[in-house]
Amino acid sequence: MKKVLFVAAVVVALVVLLATPAFAQDSGGPNIDVVVSFLVAAAIPLVAGSRGVTFLVDRVRDALPDNISDNPKYKIAWGALALAFSLVATLGFGVNTIGDLLAQLPQGSDALTGTAGEIITAIVYAGLASSWHDRDVAKNPALTTPTA
Repeated sequence: MKKVLFVAAVVVALVVLLATPAFAQDSGGPNIDVVVSFLVAAAIPLVAGSRGVTFLVDRVRDALPDNISDNPKYKIAWGALALAFSLVATLGFGVNTIGDLLAQLPQGSDALTGTAGEIITAIVYAGLASSWHDRDVAKNPALTTPTA
């Protein structure tokens, strides 16, 4: 589930970016310079938001007994929980990183203002959060090893 969520986040983000008129060149294709600049500018707020979601999901995992939090059978729940936290954050607080960044482009675009942009931002947050947790565990296996 985590890998699927991460890949879905990347694919959705790229499809939306390349289909947005703000990235179009005169020849009709995407302007790669603008796309790369957008992705670099998006990295900072998206990584920060996804780390926050990872923190929240890990606190829930820490609060549960080890037989639940470490059980591979419940692995799908952590991706779903990351998506739930992301949706609450983006829809509840009006966080729309993707839409706000698109509006800053030279050609400007209001295609993703509102709920659609917030949902896409939530999917990206959740996908990145799932991969952050896997990286954290790979660097420090004690995160999933019982201490008692």
